[in-house]
Amino acid sequence: MDSLLASWTPRLLSVLRIVTAFMFMMHGVQKWFGFPTPRTSPIELWSLSGVAGLNGQLFPGGVTPPASFQGTCTICHDAPNAGDHSVKAPLNIGLTDPAVAPYLPVYTVRNLQSGETVRTTDPGRALITGRWADVGKFKGPILRALAARAPYFHNGSARTLDEVVDFYDTRFAIGFTRREKADLVAFLRAL
Repeated sequence: MDSLLASWTPRLLSVLRIVTAFMFMMHGVQKWFGFPTPRTSPIELWSLSGVAGLNGQLFPGGVTPPASFQGTCTICHDAPNAGDHSVKAPLNIGLTDPAVAPYLPVYTVRNLQSGETVRTTDPGRALITGRWADVGKFKGPILRALAARAPYFHNGSARTLDEVVDFYDTRFAIGFTRREKADLVAFLRAL
């Protein structure tokens, strides 16, 4: 059985990539011609903006995502069979905002060259690199076996997968229904 699964996995992933590409293309065609895009699509897009390390960041190969663009969870969690980042990119998705985890100490960090200040619960990758642009950035974990690793996020601000989904739903104004949230949590538990 394992050998059969191993032989099918690359083909299945290839088919899923084709279907995903087709869905993105059709969504774009619908929007271009002004057709309604009801929330019945298996792959729903939402606006990704304000993510330091993603929006406006130059990636290998010369690709720079715009300040805001349409995407899904797979923009960041895109490695097949693991949900990890295929391009290592520490991101700031807003978890170090003092309002997200008010029980954590708040640090005021100042850029000595520009005088700019940031209030944060964790300077993140900047503690390693010393770069101002890395304040609040963290490497995202792989999603495999996620259910066994609570609490979630680098600071433990989400105790359950439901709270993780609520964070992303609020952060990116996705607008999940209760059913979609429950389905997503079930999916994450199954990884």
